[in-house]
Amino acid sequence: MIMIDNLDWILTVDRTRRIIRSGRIVVDAGRIASVGKAGDEPVADVADIIDGTGLIAVPGLIDASVAVTQQLGRGLGDFCDIPEYRLNRVGRYEAALTAGDARMAAAHFCIEMIRAGSTFFVDTGSRFPVEIARVAVEYGLRGLVGFAAQDLYDTAMGSYPSSTERLGFEDVLERVRSSIAAIRSMNQDLVSACIAIPWLTGCSARLGQALAELASEYRLPIVAAAGASRDEAVVSRIHNGMTEVQRLRTMGLLGPHTIIAHAGWTSPDDLRTIVDSGASVACCPSMSHRLGTGALEQGRYPELLAFGANVILGSGSAMASNYIDIARQLYLFSGGCKTYRLDATIAGPETSLEMATSRAAAALGRAGELGAIEQGRSADITLFRCAAADWAPVINPVQNLVFSSRGGADTVMVAGEILMRNGTLVRASETDVLRDSQQAAESLAARSGLERFARSAWHHS
Repeated sequence: MIMIDNLDWILTVDRTRRIIRSGRIVVDAGRIASVGKAGDEPVADVADIIDGTGLIAVPGLIDASVAVTQQLGRGLGDFCDIPEYRLNRVGRYEAALTAGDARMAAAHFCIEMIRAGSTFFVDTGSRFPVEIARVAVEYGLRGLVGFAAQDLYDTAMGSYPSSTERLGFEDVLERVRSSIAAIRSMNQDLVSACIAIPWLTGCSARLGQALAELASEYRLPIVAAAGASRDEAVVSRIHNGMTEVQRLRTMGLLGPHTIIAHAGWTSPDDLRTIVDSGASVACCPSMSHRLGTGALEQGRYPELLAFGANVILGSGSAMASNYIDIARQLYLFSGGCKTYRLDATIAGPETSLEMATSRAAAALGRAGELGAIEQGRSADITLFRCAAADWAPVINPVQNLVFSSRGGADTVMVAGEILMRNGTLVRASETDVLRDSQQAAESLAARSGLERFARSAWHHS
């Protein structure tokens, strides 16, 4: 049994949205046994006591859209338009990526996730979902992962490099099925499989329909990117006669168990389609800013929220966003919506935190288990140090978390297991992983020919 006592604040995000000052959380057998005021009554059989003085507790944050294997590509996707980014940068990177690279990228990714206070990630799809899942289990994180389903390589936006592995329709379905079986053989409490379509432009209608059937057969969630940029929105209208959201609908890929990554470039009809389908939308603010897609600016996220859609948050990837930190996305989303709508009264901090916790848990079909600090739920808990210059004074802790905090967790727990305590990782040597990932990244950048894109315009010596 673990007791976190004398917490300055607890943001429960529970059914009544309680904020507890001077609080206590008791964890037993991986679940939250009680939540209340500090020192209410003695607790017997406590094996570990965490001093919560100067700390604030929030539900473990959920990163609902992130490309894990791109972790070694930080800096390789900068300063380019979307066709160049999709085909030449990401295409060359992924063509050169090995299974060993994928494991290294996943290890580095898990460390960044834990340090950010995130306990669950939704991968947008890769060639190495099994490697990602194994590393996530090793590090104690929760994840939803899937094989990147794609069967078009000479696309309406351009062609992939010759080094790309080109899988046909049947090969893709076989890879998807085999990855599902492998992931289901692991720790299913931590990792599970999904149908993943990271780039809809590269997915034929035939494949999309087959994937919808697989999702139904295996009872799997669907993670699909759509409407990320104007380029993709225009290509879809010209070559398919419909928006990307409408493509998802016609292929049978939209429903309550669908997470649409981005959906920034949408038509008025798309908004109605999303709301009616019950699908969730994962907004990736830093990806919009870094790639210059305008998804945050053009996206109707405040409207979707007002219309009853479930909008959640994602980080994108180390190549697209350059950082994996949902706590920092909270500020970008709330502040971005306010400035683009010229309305300081919308996208409040409470909404942003819900998007990273309770709303994300609902999108994953785990609303009763994750996303809140509440008796009986899994003990996925993140502690931030609020006795700090960027936090104090704390009058409204939700506002401080969203608008003031620089991010970076103090302590992280998943299912009652401590993954990081007082800023120190428990399961891994961070120094070793960062050293090895640096070497792997430099080798990958050289092999893929992308090294030149990461060079500064300033003089090198």
